[in-house]
Amino acid sequence: MKLKESDGPGQLFEDRWVGGQRTRVVLLDQRQSQANRCETALLEAVDLGEAVVPHLALHVTAEGRELRTTNLDAPHRSRDAYFRDALDEAGVKFDETDTGRALRDAGTGDVRAFLESVPSDLVFGIRDSHRKRRVQLKVPRTYTSEMVGLYPLSGKRAAGRFDKWNFPGDNVELAADG
Repeated sequence: MKLKESDGPGQLFEDRWVGGQRTRVVLLDQRQSQANRCETALLEAVDLGEAVVPHLALHVTAEGRELRTTNLDAPHRSRDAYFRDALDEAGVKFDETDTGRALRDAGTGDVRAFLESVPSDLVFGIRDSHRKRRVQLKVPRTYTSEMVGLYPLSGKRAAGRFDKWNFPGDNVELAADG
């Protein structure tokens, strides 16, 4: 039986030019995923004190849990609705704080506010689509990376066994009868 690429586990096969030759490759990690991994690594370095990078951090308490999101892990970076809808300790909306106003008012002609408060947004790209402005700020990513495998072999993913109950171990009590 001859396997088709469509029988594989959902990888993306493409033709690329490698060393001047058209070569079949499999895309292992896309640009967006690579950027997310870099942002996560950068945030970890900041948290460990290994790097100093200006960034936004939103701290909230939900159902008794302390939660944090930053422009390095929020879905839309500093332009995310989490920040747009946030209030500071005095009840001031983020877009009305000095930092929020400067970011809101920044345009392609002057991105100084991003350089000062969230420089990683300029590296990984942003689009301010949440605020109703006639001209939305769009900054394409300047960082790009992807991982491909050369000369991939097609195959078919084998079936696996799964845990139909999926109980977390710390919440399960066993009765005397097992």
